Amino acid sequence: MKPELPRKGSRILALDLRAYRIGYAAFEAPNRPLEFGVTSFKASNIGLARARLLHIIHRVKPDKLILRKTQPSSSRNTIGARKLLHFAYTEARREKFATVMVRESNTRLYFRSRGATTKYQIASLLVERFPELEWKLPRPRKAWRREHPNMAIFDAAALGFAHLAARHVATRPSIDAIR
Repeated sequence: MKPELPRKGSRILALDLRAYRIGYAAFEAPNRPLEFGVTSFKASNIGLARARLLHIIHRVKPDKLILRKTQPSSSRNTIGARKLLHFAYTEARREKFATVMVRESNTRLYFRSRGATTKYQIASLLVERFPELEWKLPRPRKAWRREHPNMAIFDAAALGFAHLAARHVATRPSIDAIR
């Protein structure tokens, strides 16, 4: 079990919750990366998923939890993902830290305005900003292949970074302007 991360400022924890995987990205204000990761489990084992989510939350000790608000028609809107989302939200209320729901479309719009339209382009842009993520970046996906598990890390990081960027600067700066 990893120890709690030492605290220097306010923290956010962005989560990419799926029925079988949790991607996470933790940032310290204004947007210093703390930790990125992904954990997998069987979709039928909601107890293990909850335990792993609790471990991440208790390790990072965020002041704010950033969650993706999915459309009902989204492929991410599965029963397992909804259960995890509800659990994360309930845990945040129990631990008394803020929760922010960010629409998928807002995250995509933020990165589209910076020329990144595909998940791989977004991930590459994040690697430019956070070089410590480079070793986690998988090769571009072929259409017939399944998505690499590490893309959940980049989905969480994109969600958190888009939230931080929108919060700190109203004029939509370049990705390098926010440090």
